[in-house]
Amino acid sequence: MKHIRPSKRDGRSVYSQTKQTKCPYCQSQSTLDVEDIGWVPGPLNRNTYICLGCCEDIYSVCASDEYDTNPYRDLVEEAAKVEKVSTRMFRTKCIEQQIDAGNERLNRGEMDIQQRIQPLVSLLDKLKKAVGP
Repeated sequence: MKHIRPSKRDGRSVYSQTKQTKCPYCQSQSTLDVEDIGWVPGPLNRNTYICLGCCEDIYSVCASDEYDTNPYRDLVEEAAKVEKVSTRMFRTKCIEQQIDAGNERLNRGEMDIQQRIQPLVSLLDKLKKAVGP
């Protein structure tokens, strides 16, 4: 399943709005870097931004049909620890954010996104019904 990335912003605008300098997940990308890779709102706090690299890695794992055996699942688990929530809660919020981003794109007329939203909605339903961490 393909993930849906929220709209990105440049580091300078993130810094001027939030004064945030580092990605909370990787701690290596900076909003002040000359080579700006882009930033998206975090899945739990939309006033905190994460670097595009972490977004691509984490969001694709969260949307994976094979999440339980995904070799990069630890990225999601570490991000959940940073946010002080369960992995399932983090993953649920990440999927919800992707659905919201997909719906925004759909409202802008990007009709090709529809086939990527429905699998995420189904996955979200399964996560909400699941028992456990």
